[in-house]
Formats: sequence, structure tokens, C-alpha cells
Amino acid sequence: MQRCEYTRMRFGIPGEITPLNRKCCTSRDSLLHSNSNLNRKNRRKRKSKSKHLIIHNPIVTSQKGLRNYMEDTYVFYQDPHLDLFYFGIYDGHGGYDVANTLKNKLHHCIIHKIKSNNNGDVFSVIRDAFVEMDEYLYSVYMSKSNSDEDPGSTAAVVIIINKIVYIATLGDSKIVLFDHNYNPLYVSIDHKPNNENEKKRVINAGGFVMNNRVNGILGMSRAFGDFTFKTGSNNEYLGNQGSILSVPDIYTQKLKSSNNYHILLASDGLWNGCTMPDIQNSLKTFQCKQKYNIQELTTKALRKSKDNLTLIYIPINTKNYYI
Repeated sequence: MQRCEYTRMRFGIPGEITPLNRKCCTSRDSLLHSNSNLNRKNRRKRKSKSKHLIIHNPIVTSQKGLRNYMEDTYVFYQDPHLDLFYFGIYDGHGGYDVANTLKNKLHHCIIHKIKSNNNGDVFSVIRDAFVEMDEYLYSVYMSKSNSDEDPGSTAAVVIIINKIVYIATLGDSKIVLFDHNYNPLYVSIDHKPNNENEKKRVINAGGFVMNNRVNGILGMSRAFGDFTFKTGSNNEYLGNQGSILSVPDIYTQKLKSSNNYHILLASDGLWNGCTMPDIQNSLKTFQCKQKYNIQELTTKALRKSKDNLTLIYIPINTKNYYI
């Protein structure tokens, strides 16, 4: 495979894998404003003991698969004032609109709330931001004249701030946190109606599960959008009293300065086509040989999945991270 460029990203091209730089990029951006020569000069000026977290060139690949449309989006954002990294994947269904709105707005909403939060409760900030974003989506999409459209989206979000990793998931996009040997420390739970706890909640909210789908329609039990499941008889917004929730599962992990970590975010296109051992072996080979074995992983997944597939791989080096 040809060497990947760090200054330009093109998306929607099958088979492309691109390193992300340390500013803000989203799917459909064309330029990353990094200059490799300038970066090399800056690295020479750095002190041996950096006060900032070091993330070595996260990798992203986003492929349409055999679907007619690409409904996955993703975003990477760094806030230098907070020493914060944000990674997100949004897998849309019923259209691209909700996933695209999340790509453009959710990280700004969360970071704004973190900056204005005085007690440092990032966990609550993330949860509240998800709920508020869903309320915003309701005001936008239900005000449109064509209310027959009812798009939705999953969310898989990683926020790293103050040596703590926050993992938030909604729907069936998954995140895995690995230790330095690629042993899973945390695997997010899919929000699907065949999960007994989710099924019970759906039924208690007045819905039902048929063929492992909420009301026989939706194959997940939590999502942004999907307001058919979140509105009452008078079209009023029920929020999280409906059968589909916008409240994420959130997991936190404090980073130890003596350890390295690896984080993998992916839409269900990967998990439907690959096993955990497949993923672990591919990442291990990638680290040892510095080859893009992630390409082989996604190719294997798409043979079985045929869905849109977006993946972000984040290697974290904590050796030079000091407070």
C-alpha cells in the first residue's frame, strides 16, 4: 500500500486508510492544516518531559461497502486549552442527516459544557449533552414539513482529558479499550432489543420487541433521532420516557503513566464481520510490523457484513504524560 498522506484526506474511497492529525477533522473535510516539515521542527523544540498526552497518529478508515449510500460519519478534535482529545463515530440509519448533525455539533456541545462546568463532573456533562442534543434534533426535524422522514444515528465517542478516558456509546457502534498487550479492558455493550435489560425497558415504556426489533421496526434500543419512538399521541416529545433512549452508557478509565493503551471505535460494519481475535491479531501485527493490517481487517469484515464501515484506531503513549 502506498504511504498515507498526512496533509490531505479524501473520503468515501473504498480501501483508504488515513492517519489523523492533531487539529479538527471530520468526514468530508478535504484538508488537514498540518505541515510535516513544521511538525518536525516543533518536535525538536519539545522538552523531553511533555505535559501533554501523546497520541501517535490515530488511523481512520471509512468505507461504503455494498450499501447504496454512505451514512457513517466521524470526527476528531483536539482542544489545546483543555489538553482534550475527542473522537466520534456516528452510524446513521434512515438517512444521513442525524449522523451529519452529530458530526458537526455534538463535540462542540460537550466541550462547551465541560468548559462551563465548575465541578469537573465530565461524566454528567457527557450524559446531559447527549440528551440535550437529542432535544435539539427533535426541534429541527419535527419542524420540517416532511415529517415522514425519521432518521436516526448511533454514537461511539471517546474523550480523553486530565489523564482520564471517557467512553460513551449509544446504539450498536462499539468501542474497545485494550491494554498494551491488546487484552480488552473494556468492551461496550450493544443497545439492542435482544438484550434482556433493554427489552424489559422497551416493554415498560409501552413498546414491544418482535424479531429482535423495537416494535418490529428498529434493530437498536437506544439512538439519536428515531422520533417515531419518542413522541406521544399529540406528537409531543417524550424524551427518555419513550421506548428508544438517547442516554448513553459511559465508562471511565484513568490512564497510568507506566502503561500504553489502544482504543478501537467502529460502526457495526466491523463487528458484524470480524471476531475479537481477528481484531486483536490485526492490531498486534500493525504495531509490530508497522504495516497497514487494518486494511486487511476491514476487507475481511466487508466480505461478511456488506454494511458501511468506519473505524478509528487510537494508540496512546502515556510515558511522556506528566501533570
